[in-house]
Amino acid sequence: MNHRASGLSIKAKGTVRKMTKSQFVEALSQKLDQSKEEGERLLDAVLKTVVDALQRGEKVDLRGFGTFKIRETKARQARNPRTGEAVSVPAKKVGTFKPSKELSALLNAHAGPSQIPSEKELGGKASGGASASH
Repeated sequence: MNHRASGLSIKAKGTVRKMTKSQFVEALSQKLDQSKEEGERLLDAVLKTVVDALQRGEKVDLRGFGTFKIRETKARQARNPRTGEAVSVPAKKVGTFKPSKELSALLNAHAGPSQIPSEKELGGKASGGASASH
């Protein structure tokens, strides 16, 4: 299979290829046997649902995939590197994503069997079921 045509992202010798939204929509549409328009509509709905939940201050926990949440940074003083002048940096909210143990195990499967968590470490469900914590 041609990885470029399929939109798969592959890391090769220090470089990371990226999957664009249109490539993601194409891959999603193929997996669901739907039109690209339907795939884009579905992706937009999922992303909007995640963003809306985060804006309400909710954590979005997708078992077997990961957790999206908002982290608040504190206001702080920084320095302009050119002038050395003190600059106030305001507090802000930052979106974060933490991959689940299952996703991390899949991403690191090439590292060898000793580094892949056991079923017990994954909460007894190796096939992406609910786990004890994320």
